Amino acid sequence: MINRILIFITVLFLLTSCKLELDGEIYVADVIDVGEGKGTLNTPMNLSFEMSSENKCNEDKKEISNILKNYFINFVAKDCYSEDFNSFLRIGADIPIIKDLVSGDGQVVLSDKSVISFAVVKGENEQLQYYTSYIALNSPLFESISKKIKDKYYQTLKLNKTKIELAINNDGREAEEVRFASSFVNGKPVVFPQNFKIERRQKIDFLGSDVTTAAFDQDKLAYIFTVIKDK
Repeated sequence: MINRILIFITVLFLLTSCKLELDGEIYVADVIDVGEGKGTLNTPMNLSFEMSSENKCNEDKKEISNILKNYFINFVAKDCYSEDFNSFLRIGADIPIIKDLVSGDGQVVLSDKSVISFAVVKGENEQLQYYTSYIALNSPLFESISKKIKDKYYQTLKLNKTKIELAINNDGREAEEVRFASSFVNGKPVVFPQNFKIERRQKIDFLGSDVTTAAFDQDKLAYIFTVIKDK
């Protein structure tokens, strides 16, 4: 009985904070193709959920994964690991990239199969076309996860300091121009909108800033980057 109570308290402490880390790649060509209406595409990502300890992660990995697997595409429970005095359960999943059909309304289309998705909003003027990407959380699906956690552990989930780390990869046949703002680009802070060129078969490393984190945690939507192309 004492061991069961300790397990309950440990998992409870972990899951209520729900610190999430996301890392993976987004291909520029996929963002453009989705923006041009060529259909939804998926990109593989790793997502790490904070755990109370690596040992507890290994003990509870199957049980927690059985909850999470219903809210991601091609879910895979990977491993438990520790980093900077924190422990995590790492999963793999395909994150959908979806075209948003209505630009400028402050909202994006969400996947009904994945709690997290990327949205692409296309814009244009006389000279240029813009493909702006966002990361979005499906609140009803997240609340459903929270309910299942509450049913089992008597607590709800709240996002806390989500870390978003992406490699923006140019797999096309020519250099691409991309714009970032309020983020870290190749390890350097970018406060105001700034354009970068990604050469063919090269990449740029993106790390969300505190603003990115706060926007995702509070508003369930955060700006990532924009692809800019001449007409």
